[in-house]
Amino acid sequence: MRLTTARQALRLRREPGLATLTYKGAPESGPVKSREEVETTVADADAIETVLARLGFAERWQFEKHREDYRIGETNVFVDESAVGVFIEIEATPDEIAATAAKLGKTPADYVLASYRTLAVQHQRDGERATER
Repeated sequence: MRLTTARQALRLRREPGLATLTYKGAPESGPVKSREEVETTVADADAIETVLARLGFAERWQFEKHREDYRIGETNVFVDESAVGVFIEIEATPDEIAATAAKLGKTPADYVLASYRTLAVQHQRDGERATER
């Protein structure tokens, strides 16, 4: 089974002094972006990348962002800055997301449910269109 066909993903995140491997399940429908995530810390990012390659997985996409971590009450809030924009990610239940978003002056109409990959592809297409003019 191909992960992309099933709308699933593996992510190897490299940060200074830390690497994590995450399985991301298919997105669930609803008012917020939600999907199963199973994550583990790995001791050697290069080694796990080799293991994944030996299992037949190939890197399909890379994305770089700067993330700042915050907490509002018991809710994790992340501010991600990247080439495609600045986004706030709230990790919590849908009700907690709505309450935290409201504290930040945001409503469901402000939610961006697209993946970073989708946003990056759109950003690239928009840039190409702008240079064609």
